[in-house]
Amino acid sequence: MLGVVLGLAANASALAQPLAAREVIEALARAGHNSLRPVVVLSGLVVLSGVLAGVQLWMLDRVAERIALGARVALAGRMLRLRLSELDQRPLGDLLSRVTSDTTLLRAAATIGVVESFNGTLALIGTVVLMGVLDWLLLLVTLGVLGVVAIGVLVILPRIARALGRAQAAVGTVGSALERALGAIRTVRASGSEERELAVVTAAATEAYDEGVAAARYNALVGVSAGFALQVTFLAVLGVGGARVASGSLDIATLIAFLLYLFFLIGPITAITLGATQLQAGLAAVARIDEITELDIEQDAPALAPAPSAQPGGEPIVAFERVSFAYRPGQPVLHEVSFCVPAASQTAIVGPSGAGKTTLFALLERFYERSDGTITLSGTPLEAIPRDVLRARIGYVEQEAPVLAGSSRHCAR
Repeated sequence: MLGVVLGLAANASALAQPLAAREVIEALARAGHNSLRPVVVLSGLVVLSGVLAGVQLWMLDRVAERIALGARVALAGRMLRLRLSELDQRPLGDLLSRVTSDTTLLRAAATIGVVESFNGTLALIGTVVLMGVLDWLLLLVTLGVLGVVAIGVLVILPRIARALGRAQAAVGTVGSALERALGAIRTVRASGSEERELAVVTAAATEAYDEGVAAARYNALVGVSAGFALQVTFLAVLGVGGARVASGSLDIATLIAFLLYLFFLIGPITAITLGATQLQAGLAAVARIDEITELDIEQDAPALAPAPSAQPGGEPIVAFERVSFAYRPGQPVLHEVSFCVPAASQTAIVGPSGAGKTTLFALLERFYERSDGTITLSGTPLEAIPRDVLRARIGYVEQEAPVLAGSSRHCAR
């Protein structure tokens, strides 16, 4: 909000400059009249406008970084709590791109896009009003040319959003393909598959390039249209205004002030165009970010039982009773599995690859929820134990044995 106020103040001081310039011209035209005061006023307005614009830009960049920080931390926190069934269905690289590149687009759209569009719109309205005060006929000439271009820009903007959305999706595919290849780099090199994996990455990168070029083409078209419209408007106003000055129905100082306002329109129109394109990019990023916020995360109901403790002797500490589970409907991995693990014992579960050994431990850790049956820990159903309490009771070592960043001392804390 403070950035908006600063932008409005900067625009107000800039809008007053053509009127101050008219006062300077009229003062110079009157022989013997002191022109120092209007010159000082005009100089002060120029300096004030520049200082306010600089402070506003610094504030917006600072707020933009804070927005990006909040979005990245929130997304990372949610991804770390997503159900494994959700993570299994999505490439890791695509998820990472939403935290990195998508939040970067959100950073610009949430500050520069919104504020520039808002301030640019108000500055445009203020300029049009003051142009109407100076001369309504020249204003009609200006609006007639600019209105035609505005219609074309409104048609192009949705296409920019669609192209940027597809480009971001392709960037996610690039990350996924590269992450998969680097994760299995030894296998890739041992089998001589570098070129094949590179072809996959190149295809995704090419798609991102094509969509990015399409968005750039639309952006260029918008920019060229705005610039061309202002040039045509300047020539039309100069012709009509010059004819009226020659006929005596318009004084030269008013024509110069009107032309200054016309040049001032470049700023608001550029701000609106930039803000609109940034907003379209931001909307595409928000749509991808929202997909993550709508995914299911692990959530515990209030604890239904106290934390279980190990039982002495031969009492079972872990019991599976007619447990069934399927990663995909109609493709069961476990079917009515029952067994007990006594306390203070060593138990091995053996079987061929794909028999479901890892799945048993995934169900015990509640990475997934069993389809049917009951799993208990020291006689307490797993659903009655909060996940953090349950997992604190179990030492879990993955088959791949991944190594996380940090020292043993840090992890022990």
